[in-house]
Amino acid sequence: MKKNIVLLLITFLLFSCEEPAFKYTETQLKAQKIRDTAMTFESIARQPEAATQIIKTSESLLYKSYNDLLPLYDEEIEDSEYVIGAAFGLSFGHFIEAYARQPEAKVTLDSVAEQFLGPFSAGHLSPKLIESAKIEAAPYIFQAIARQPEIFEGINEFCLKYLGVDITGLE
Repeated sequence: MKKNIVLLLITFLLFSCEEPAFKYTETQLKAQKIRDTAMTFESIARQPEAATQIIKTSESLLYKSYNDLLPLYDEEIEDSEYVIGAAFGLSFGHFIEAYARQPEAKVTLDSVAEQFLGPFSAGHLSPKLIESAKIEAAPYIFQAIARQPEIFEGINEFCLKYLGVDITGLE
């Protein structure tokens, strides 16, 4: 019995001294930070009066500008563009939903999106990244249109600005 307890303690000590099995790669860490900005948009939509505090908190916890994350992905790592694109699309989707919930906060939300996501014209978004972002953002865009069809033009404006896509079908 003593032998079993000693073995159990030794095993426990060996495993407790190991480093964690999972470590973020640089791309995964950037993607997580981008995903987390989704809550910045959600929080501003929930309480527009607290936008300044929410933005400052995001800057402190995540990053100050999308420029801090450049380059967004490592071209040497397969699928890193898709990982970042999915995170970008999720955050963009929450931005669009926040706009649909609080259309009067359009200017503030746009400013935050420009700060944390960066405009499409910045040249930091590859075709693979954009494709992944569009797929991830699509359900949120549909929900935003259904929630506030009267702001469709604003939604399209943001899709053009941040995804480089015209959702009117009139391209």
